Order: sequence, then C-alpha cells, then structure tokens
Amino acid sequence: MVTGATGFIGSHLVDALLRRGDRVRCLVRRGSRLGYLRDLDVELREGSLLEPAAVAAAIDGADLVYHAAGLTSALRTAELIQVNGEGTNVVAEACAGQSIPPRLVLISSLAAAGPSTADTPRVESDPPAPISAYGRSKRAGELAAERWAAKVPMTIVRPGIVFGPRNLELVPMFRPIKRFGVHCVLGSHPPRLSLIHVSNLVDLVLRAGERGQRLPGGDSRGAAGQGYYFGTDNEHPDYGKLGDRIAVSFGRNQAWKIRLPFFFGRMAAGIGELFQQLRGKSYSFNRDKIIEATATCWLCSGLAARRDLDFQPVKTLDERLRETAAWYLDHRWLESPLSPPSWPPA
Repeated sequence: MVTGATGFIGSHLVDALLRRGDRVRCLVRRGSRLGYLRDLDVELREGSLLEPAAVAAAIDGADLVYHAAGLTSALRTAELIQVNGEGTNVVAEACAGQSIPPRLVLISSLAAAGPSTADTPRVESDPPAPISAYGRSKRAGELAAERWAAKVPMTIVRPGIVFGPRNLELVPMFRPIKRFGVHCVLGSHPPRLSLIHVSNLVDLVLRAGERGQRLPGGDSRGAAGQGYYFGTDNEHPDYGKLGDRIAVSFGRNQAWKIRLPFFFGRMAAGIGELFQQLRGKSYSFNRDKIIEATATCWLCSGLAARRDLDFQPVKTLDERLRETAAWYLDHRWLESPLSPPSWPPA
C-alpha cells in the first residue's frame, strides 16, 4: 500500500513496485487528479490521511506500507503539522491495528534532522535539530511513527533534495537557467547540498523495506539512529555550482549567477506569501524555504545505507541532471511561467 501515489516520489515508487511484480494499492484523496494512476494496474482506495477508517481499510491485508504522502508547503504551519505529523500517526496506528502489522517505511526528509556544519555531514545518530516549519512537521511525523515502533516493524528514510522527472518544485530553478542562463543565489556563501535522484531514492526505499534496520520499540534500547537512513547521491555541490552543472546539462558552459542578499529573498518570499494567501494556494517559495536557504550546509552521510543496504547510485550527478533536463524539455515544463506545468496529468 502506497500513500502519496499521485505525487512526485510516490508515482515513481508505484512504477518500481509494479515493475518488480508487486500488487499495489494506493490511498488517494477524493478529487485527486488520477489520469496517471488510471492507466496502471493498481487498486485505488479513496480517503485522506486524517480519516483513520479509510486509512485502516486501505492498509488491510498489506505486507508493506510505504508512506510517501505529505505536504512540502502550506498556508498555515498548523496544516503542515496536521498532515505530516498527525497524518503519519494515523498511518502507523492503522498498521498497528492489523492482526499481522505490515512493515512500514516512512519517507521523511533531511529537513527533519536539520542542517549540518560546513564540512561534517549529518549521520543518523546525530540529535535532530530542524530549523524550518516544514522540518519540524516532518520530525513530528517521525516521532509519531516512533510511538508505534513496539508494534509495527518500521524504517525511516530521510532523503536530501530529491530531483528528477515529474518534480514541480525545481522547475523554477531549471527554467531561468535554460531560457536565460541565469541562476539566482542568495548570499555570498551558498550552502553545500546533499541531493538524490528520485530513481535512486526509490531504490533505497525498496531496499529499506526489504532489509533495513527497524526502529527500536518499547523498552528496547537500540543504538541512536537505529532504523533511520539518510538518502544521498555521492556528490555534494553548493547551490551556486549546482546551477553551473544544470547549465551544462542544457549545453551551456556555466550559469550567470545573480547574487542577492538574504533580506531580498525574505522580502520577495513575504510578497509571494501574500499572493498565496489571496489565492488560497501555497507554493514552495515562502519564508520557510528562505530560512532553510540561510543554513550553513545541508549535508548528510550515505554510509549507513551503503553498509546495511548495499545502496550505491549507479549514475553520476551530471548524468542524472542531464536526464532531468531532457525530461523537462520533452514534456515542455520549462515554457513560460504563465503556463505552469502540473502533475499528475488530468
């Protein structure tokens, strides 16, 4: 059973599960755009994360539950906490209520752990210290899951920045680089980043579901970070150099960087939030994301995933960026911002 199957990561996860021959059930919100899923051999169950009966019915009889649903932005922080925190609790409780609880894999975020220092990647045993509302909401989801670890075998995966086909949130970075060769950078020292291509993340999630360490439950005292895995590819460019590498994927030598002070980013994000409130719809450009952009670094270690799960990305970052750029172009996602793309299709 997969939650979030209509989203960026969840849709790729469903594809991979079907390729390996699994029977797949998806929990989808009422009114969701289902054009993509209707063409697949999956069972659809309607319901939201905040409807315990619907979630329990969707989980009934499942061997594995992949919880990929969640919000990356919202008009109100309380909504983030409700969906990412309370929604995860509903999923974990529903798993615990089964006669044979299924294995649960929660896809969280590096934001739940918080930023790193400039040269020391975060490891799973580090105490979490999220700095954004989004990060705190994802950490709330992790804590909610942990409360059921005594009854439900579960593993939590924390990916870095996820990119690849179907990702709407990185279109605003790719589009100006393709159209004008321009890459906007906040501050004079952009943070280094841990990134992971969506196909690599899906591979990691499947491995975690098969043989990942479980969270310690009840009175057991496992090692700090047991049952958690960071998800990252092997290269960690800073935000400025990432723009150059995206430019190369479009056949340019490098990106022309426009360096903006942080106060400009905060002001632009504040104006953006005002329009979002007026329209009643949230987007990923907001003051919360500016807070994350001011962090020193977003680095995490992939050592535990390599050690326990034999996880190793099979292509370089540049190869994956070229594939992503080609997909955006093929699907015309980098056209005028007046006609933004959408996923899933109608």
